[in-house]
Amino acid sequence: MWKCVCLSALSMILFVSCDAIDQVIEAVESVESSEESYDLNVEGESRLVGKSLDVVSKQHMYDIQVKYSTPNGTVIPGDMEWAMARRNWFQVIAEDKVRETLLVDKKSFEMSIQNYQSGKERKSISPLLNIPVLHEKVDGKWKSTPEGKILMTKQVKKLLESSFDLEETDGVYGFQARSVGDEWEADAKYMDIEGISGGTLKMKFLKVEEYEGQECAIISMKAELHGSMGQEGISMNMKMDAEIIRSLQYYVDLSIKGGGEVVFAGVAHGGVRLQGTGKMKMDYTTKVVEPES
Repeated sequence: MWKCVCLSALSMILFVSCDAIDQVIEAVESVESSEESYDLNVEGESRLVGKSLDVVSKQHMYDIQVKYSTPNGTVIPGDMEWAMARRNWFQVIAEDKVRETLLVDKKSFEMSIQNYQSGKERKSISPLLNIPVLHEKVDGKWKSTPEGKILMTKQVKKLLESSFDLEETDGVYGFQARSVGDEWEADAKYMDIEGISGGTLKMKFLKVEEYEGQECAIISMKAELHGSMGQEGISMNMKMDAEIIRSLQYYVDLSIKGGGEVVFAGVAHGGVRLQGTGKMKMDYTTKVVEPES
């Protein structure tokens, strides 16, 4: 009799357990199916036409410890620091026409070599400072023309030929809807970091929250980047973490803040071998400015 009672009780427990499990699975599936998805990007730039973008970019490499090895075997320690600040004003006239004015362009470079020399350089670099440049998309490619009087030097021509692309973040976000928790990878060529030519970006959609009165996606980014220090033969590698605040109204990155480590090595002028490690940080902000009524 006890055996029968135990078996009956066990059967009841199993029945209730299976029923409960079914309910849990059903609830989870219901939550997953109702999970909200968001467009992080859309095709075209119609949402920005008639508006302006105030873009401030700051980069800083610091605590850079360097070793210079001369061809005769002498090793000389030193340190370096590099920083830049830039402000660009973009007027989106049409989806295929944008006027850009560089308002601020500052760079600083400091270097000290133990027992030998030290140097400091601070200057504005670009000859296009305060010169409006009109970018027009012709046959699928952007063409840049200065609207002010300027001497067309090799440097100016190179700057005008550098890639301007209003849709550059298309390669980072794509056009598929994404949900909180989604992860994906992108090509680092879309990153606007001085000296960087490529690498990989690992993105994760963390949450949605309000920022400066707009509904925004909060996205984490882990980047492994490579490029050069501006001298031929000096390679540079970076690893960094950043947080992106992306407007779900305008599909613009309103803020990108992050930092990490930088390593560089190579052979400079005169056969001097250079090795260095340090830190870097970046701070980009964009404000969407509505036209005055």
